[in-house]
Amino acid sequence: MTDAGAEFKVDPDMPFKEVLRAIGANKRGIVFVVDRGFLKGSITDGDIRRLFLANHDLQDMNAQGMMNPYTYVLQSDASPEMTFEALRRGFGLGYRVIPRVNSEGHVVGFSHLDNLGVIPISEPSLRGNEVAYVLECLNSNWISSTGPYVTKFETSFADLTKLENPVAVSNGTTALTLALLALGLPSGAEVVVPTLTFAATANAVVAAGGTPVFADVSPDTWGLSVDSIAAVLSEKTWGVIGVHLYGNPFDAEAVSQFCRSVGLVFIEDCAEAIGSRIGGRHVGAFGDAATFSFFGNKTLTTGEGGMVFFREAMRQRDATRLRDHGMSRERKYWHEVIGYNMRLTNLQAAIGVAQVENAYEFIRLKRLIAETYTVSLSSTKRVELMPVPDGATSSFWLFPIVLEDSDERSRIVNSLALLGIQTRDVFPCLHQMPAFAGYRRAANTGVSESLAARGLCLPSSPNLELGQVSRIARCVSESLDPEKVLR
Repeated sequence: MTDAGAEFKVDPDMPFKEVLRAIGANKRGIVFVVDRGFLKGSITDGDIRRLFLANHDLQDMNAQGMMNPYTYVLQSDASPEMTFEALRRGFGLGYRVIPRVNSEGHVVGFSHLDNLGVIPISEPSLRGNEVAYVLECLNSNWISSTGPYVTKFETSFADLTKLENPVAVSNGTTALTLALLALGLPSGAEVVVPTLTFAATANAVVAAGGTPVFADVSPDTWGLSVDSIAAVLSEKTWGVIGVHLYGNPFDAEAVSQFCRSVGLVFIEDCAEAIGSRIGGRHVGAFGDAATFSFFGNKTLTTGEGGMVFFREAMRQRDATRLRDHGMSRERKYWHEVIGYNMRLTNLQAAIGVAQVENAYEFIRLKRLIAETYTVSLSSTKRVELMPVPDGATSSFWLFPIVLEDSDERSRIVNSLALLGIQTRDVFPCLHQMPAFAGYRRAANTGVSESLAARGLCLPSSPNLELGQVSRIARCVSESLDPEKVLR
C-alpha cells in the first residue's frame, strides 16, 4: 500500500544530517519519528536550533535523541470538517502538521492546511472570480435576490447548456418543485420517478401536491427507460421525472418520445449532470422542463442554488411569478396567485457566474479523473463500472463502481476510510425508506436494489491530482485482495 505522507516520516536511528535534510525537503519545518508504523515523537527546525544553542553535539545525534514526545493526532477516518477544526485549534498551539493514525495506532498520513490528509468525495473548486464578484455585490449593497448577477447567471448558464427560458432558484429541490407547479401538476396526480435517486426527486413531487410512484432503473444507464416507466403507469399518471444519475445520461430522447405519445409531462432532473450530453445536446434538452442543482458538492456551485429551464416561454413567465410570491410583474406587492419565495440571492448568483466561467475546465477535469479510474481499475476483478450509453457523454459528477456484494462494500469503505479516503454508498432505494413506504412502486425493482446494495462512489473532485486518483484505484484493488490487509 502507498506510504502516504512519507515526506514527514523519519526512522528513530536516522542521523542528524538526514533529519535536517528531511525537514528542509518537506518545507513544513517538521518531521515525525515513526518506528515500525508507530508514532514516537516529532522534531522541528526550532528543536534543532535550540539543541544547537545549548551546545549539543548534533553530529552524533540521531532522530530518537532529538525528538519530543508527540501526542496531538487525528484518527485516520476523521472527516474533512473534523480535520479542519483540529488544524484550526492546533495552529494556535504550534501544530501545523498533524499525524493521522488508524485503529491500530499506525501512522497512515498527515494533515496540514494545504492537504487535509483526507480525500473528500467531492468539494467545490473556487479558483476564479468568485471573491471579486462577491465583493462587487457587497460594495454595491446588492446582496438580496434583486441584483444584476441573478440575470447574468441565468444567461451564462443558459449559454453553456444551450437550454432556453431559465429561472434561477434557491436550490435544486425548489427547481423541481417549481417545474412541477409551473407545468400544472394536479393535486394528487402521480409522477413516475426512479427509486434509485436522491430523495429530493420524490420530495419535490410531494411538495408540489403530487404522488410519487417508484420505477426500477435500467442496468444499461442506471436511469429510467420506456419499459420501466410503462411498468408503473396508471390512469392517474400525469408525468415522469427522469434522473441523469451521477452525471450518466439515461435515454431521455426515447423517454421524451414515449411521454409525448401517451400525453405525459416529462421533466429531466439534471442536478448531477452539468456537462452531460446525448448526441451532442446537453441533457435537459428533451423534457418539458429541466432542473439543475448548484449545491456545494456539485460540478458548479453557488453554495445552495438551482435553475429550471422550460421548453415553452409561457411556463418560464409562470415560474418566475410563482418564485416571487405570485407577485405581478407590473404592479408591486400585488399578488395574482399563491406564490413562494424560491429566489436565489445576488451573492450566490455572483459565485455562479464565476463558476460558469470555469465550467469547461471543471468538466474536462471530471472526465479526466473518470478516465484515470477506468484505466486503473480495468484489470481489477470483481469491480463493475457504470455503463455509459453509446452516443452519450457522462460528466461523471461522481465515479461509482459496483462490487460483488454488500459485505465486501462495507469492508472496503472501512479500509479506505482508514487511509483517509472518503467514499459514499450509491443512493439507497427510495421505496425501502420509511418516508416513502406508503407510495406505489414497481412490482420488480431488482436492478435498483442490487445497485444500491453493492454500489460505491469514489472521490471525484476537480481538485484531485491524477496521482491521487491512481492511488485511490490502487487502494480499491488491493483491498479486494483478502490476502492483503490495509495498514
